[in-house]
Amino acid sequence: MKYKTELALIKEQNIDITNFEQALDDFKEQLGKNYDLASRKFTTAIEEIDKSTGVSFETHQRMVLSSKSESRNLGRQMRFLVDLRFAKIISSTMDQ
Repeated sequence: MKYKTELALIKEQNIDITNFEQALDDFKEQLGKNYDLASRKFTTAIEEIDKSTGVSFETHQRMVLSSKSESRNLGRQMRFLVDLRFAKIISSTMDQ
């Protein structure tokens, strides 16, 4: 009888170990899936942030460079108008 109870106890422990190993494998599998999903979402989020800030930065950079170019052109036009105005003033004083 003693051997039967010991055998039953060993079988029960064996089943517990088998159940534990299966539960551990399930846990590792789920953890791996969750890690992969989180990693993909994180990577996607970083890429989207890079895209949005990149587009925004590039847009603003083009606007600044464009306004700088336009202000240079405006400066040239203003100098031309000032030179033209002075030329008219000089011309009108010489005519008098």
